[in-house]
Amino acid sequence: MALNKEERYVFLAPGSAGTLAGPTSALEPKCKKYPSDRNEEGPAPIDRGLVQDWDALGQHWSSVLTDRLGISKAQGDHPIFLLVPMAWKKSDVERAAKFLFETYRIPGLAIAPEPVAALLGANAVTGLVVDIGFTTTTVTPIVETNAIRHATQIVPVGTSDIIARLQALCASKQPGLSVDAALAALKSKLLDATPPSSPLTAPSTAAARKKAAPPATSSLLAELTASPNSAGASSSADDQTSQPSSPADSGPNHASIAAKIDPILLRQAVDDVLFTGAPKSLVDAIAAAVAAVEPAARASVLDAVLLTGGGGALIANLEERVQLEYAQQYLPVSTRAGEYQPREVTFRGLPEYLEAYQDHAEWAAYLGGSLLAKLMFPDAKSFVLRDEFDAGGASVVHTKAFGGISV
Repeated sequence: MALNKEERYVFLAPGSAGTLAGPTSALEPKCKKYPSDRNEEGPAPIDRGLVQDWDALGQHWSSVLTDRLGISKAQGDHPIFLLVPMAWKKSDVERAAKFLFETYRIPGLAIAPEPVAALLGANAVTGLVVDIGFTTTTVTPIVETNAIRHATQIVPVGTSDIIARLQALCASKQPGLSVDAALAALKSKLLDATPPSSPLTAPSTAAARKKAAPPATSSLLAELTASPNSAGASSSADDQTSQPSSPADSGPNHASIAAKIDPILLRQAVDDVLFTGAPKSLVDAIAAAVAAVEPAARASVLDAVLLTGGGGALIANLEERVQLEYAQQYLPVSTRAGEYQPREVTFRGLPEYLEAYQDHAEWAAYLGGSLLAKLMFPDAKSFVLRDEFDAGGASVVHTKAFGGISV
């Protein structure tokens, strides 16, 4: 049974800071980030990429789906597209499916790895997704829409650690500042990946960053972009005037508060957490992920690198630093390097024809997930029906997961 009512598709992407949820849309973001309750006396529902408390996560999802999105537990008429973090195990995916089918009696469930959806949102099927989240940084190589699980690097640091480090630096160097100044620096996009020892320069703008040209369209991507809604995205892009409300959009006073922080401290916090002070630096994690990929695919993987997540999208000069340090440490200097040896790192942004998403790489997974939902739900072979779940149990989800989520 196909599910063709696109207006009923619901997007669900759990994370350590909360859940991104709402209707799917390839034209403009229509979902919101709903923060999870982080009880100081107990663990957060999800922490460092792993579910710590399933009861708390179930309560959080019920609040989001019922109270915020108005989805009835009795009607069961909203198919759900679930994006799964790479840190989750088979048992986690099964438990999530069990909750959604049994609590909401959903008619169907489609599942895909979050980085695969993000890369598709950037108009690529092979590449590397670097997701700097709230408590984890995940580096995932993807080859022809398949996430290479054994090559994925999960580093237990994220934007929360950068903010904590910046707060500590401000407390020792600028004790007169409010602790909120560190959070304001993130929301104002003032965090900077430039090495602290470098001369102070203005942060580069997203428009000035080097982006790759779209790759040759694969058969899957052709099918995605040929769908009625995604095709309409290009023709109606000129009419788009609204901008997505990023989870880290700045408030009226954020810039003035954050501007009081010494720029060197803004750099030092990023450097301490992601680079020189990290147990495994971001560049080393990228190199380890690429090295675990088949040699013939390594150059293609580095030809479409997407920085996403709250950190990847909001830290100035991050692309430039990764490019420079990766080239210095891992790329060949000889012109006689092997045939499959990568020679450069090229970053990718979101499609230019979708103006509502420009300069908001944190929405890549939502954009890709929306396109996948429109492709998967009309085809009963691509998602799990409620009858299939009732007959086969939760493990049936692994027979139809997209993008190599099962292990």
